[in-house]
This record gives sequence, C-alpha cells and structure tokens, in this order.
Amino acid sequence: VLNRISNRLQELEHMPAQMSVELRTQALIELKSLKLLQFQKQLRSEILHTMKVCSLFSIS
Repeated sequence: VLNRISNRLQELEHMPAQMSVELRTQALIELKSLKLLQFQKQLRSEILHTMKVCSLFSIS
C-alpha cells in the first residue's frame, strides 16, 4: 500500500501543466490529502495513547 501511495504522489507531483482547471484542482486535493496521511496516523496514535493514559489514571 505504501508503494502505491508513493507512486501516486510522484505522479501527482509531476503532472503536466496543460490540464484543465477542474482536473488540476482534483489532483491538488488528492496530492494534499496523500501528504497528510502520515500526520493523520501520528495524530490518531497520540490521541489513543493519551486516552489510554487518562483512562488508567481515572481507574486508579
């Protein structure tokens, strides 16, 4: 899966300049969302960790 994401990022970063505005907009949205994937995973992990720690404190 990571390989496919990486390949798609490269495709989107090297897209031709002669694209319609609509296609370019869709490609930029996809590019930005793919670039945010790692940040989202990290944020979810931190939230889960914090929730577990808080739960342990409330149980104690």
